[in-house]
Amino acid sequence: MMIMAPELETTQRIETIQTEDFSGGDHTGQAEENGHAGKLIEYTACRSVPVIGMEVSCLALLDILRENPAAPCVVLVRNEEEIAGVIMREAFNRHLAGRFAAELYYDKPAAMFADPDALIVDAADSAAEVLNKALLRPDAKFYDCVAVMDEGCLLGILTLRDLMELSRRLQKEADERSGTAVVKSSGGVARIGDNALQMAREAAESAEATREMSGLAETGRRRLEEVISSYQMIAEQMRLQSAQTGVLERHIHSISGMASSIRSLADQSSLLAINASIEAAHAGEHGKGFQIVAGEVRKLAQQTRQFSEDIALLLGEIGSLVGENVSLTQSGLREIELGAGHIDAGSEAFSRLMANMENVNRRSQGLSRMAEDAAAAASRVSDELGAMLSQP
Repeated sequence: MMIMAPELETTQRIETIQTEDFSGGDHTGQAEENGHAGKLIEYTACRSVPVIGMEVSCLALLDILRENPAAPCVVLVRNEEEIAGVIMREAFNRHLAGRFAAELYYDKPAAMFADPDALIVDAADSAAEVLNKALLRPDAKFYDCVAVMDEGCLLGILTLRDLMELSRRLQKEADERSGTAVVKSSGGVARIGDNALQMAREAAESAEATREMSGLAETGRRRLEEVISSYQMIAEQMRLQSAQTGVLERHIHSISGMASSIRSLADQSSLLAINASIEAAHAGEHGKGFQIVAGEVRKLAQQTRQFSEDIALLLGEIGSLVGENVSLTQSGLREIELGAGHIDAGSEAFSRLMANMENVNRRSQGLSRMAEDAAAAASRVSDELGAMLSQP
C-alpha cells in the first residue's frame, strides 16, 4: 500500500497526512436509499496524524507528540509502503513515564510500542460495517484509533469520539428512515382501514341485496308451486274429461247399435208392408182399406230407415269428434305433465338458488364483520404509529 508521505530518512523525519480535520459536519443525506449505511467517507472525515518510520526512536516520538498535542496517535509505516501499526499517545506515555524510562527506551525504536494488529479499514467500506468491526474489538484495544485507507493511501484515523459520532449519525439516519417508514406505514394502514370499512359497507350491501334476491326467489318459488298446483288441477280435470269422453264414446257405440236395430226393424216393417199390400191386392175390393194401411206402414218404415241412417251418420261424426277430442286431451295431458316436470325442475332450482343465496348472505355478513374488525385493528395500529411519531 502506498503511503501519501515524503520519503522518511533514517533520522527522526515525520510527515503529517494532509487530510481534513474532524469537523462534525452531517453527511447522513448521502446514504444509500436501500436502507443500508453508505460508505464510511460519506459519513465522517478523518483526522490528520503524524506518520513515522520504523527507525524513529522513542525520544524522537516524544518530541513529535509534543509538537502535535492534538494527535491521539501516530501511524507507523514499513518500507514507506505499508502500515506497520499504530502507536497510541496514552499507551506510549505510560511506558515512558517510569523512573528509568529514559535509560530503558529513549534510544530504542518507537516501533516496539506499536500495535501491529490495529484496525485498518477502507474509506469505501460500509460505515455500519466499520462501526461493527470497531465495537467487536477486545477491551484492551477498544479505545484505540482506527486507520482509514483510500485506494491504498492513508487517509487518516478515527478516534473513539469519531466512532461515537458516526454511531450517532447512523442512528439518526435509521431513526429518520424509521420515521419515514412509520409515516408511510401509518398512511398505508389508514388506507387499509378505509378499504376495510368500504369492504364492510359493500359486504353489508351485498348481504342486503342477497336477502332481497332471496325474498324474490322465495316469491318465485311460491308462484311456481301455485302454477304446479294449477297444472295438477288441470291435468286431473283433463284426465276426468278423458274418462268421461271414453264413457261418451261407449254410449255412442251403444246408440249406434240401437240405430242399426231400428234400421233393421224398419226394413222388416217395410217387408211386412209389401207383403200386406200383396195380400190386400189378392183380396180385391175387400182389401183396399188394408192396402192403404200397408202403404202408410211402408212409408213410415222408409222414414224410420232414413232417420236411422241420419242418426248413424250423426253418431259417426260425433264419434270422430270424440276420438279427436280424446287424442287432443291425451296430447294436452302429456304436454301438461312435461311442463309440470319443467316447473318442478325450476322450483328445485329456485330452492337451490335460495340455499346458495342464504350461504352467500352468511358469508357476506361474516366478511362484513371481519372487515369491520380489520378496520378497527387498522385504526388501532394507525393510532399507535401516530403515537410513535409524536414521541420525541
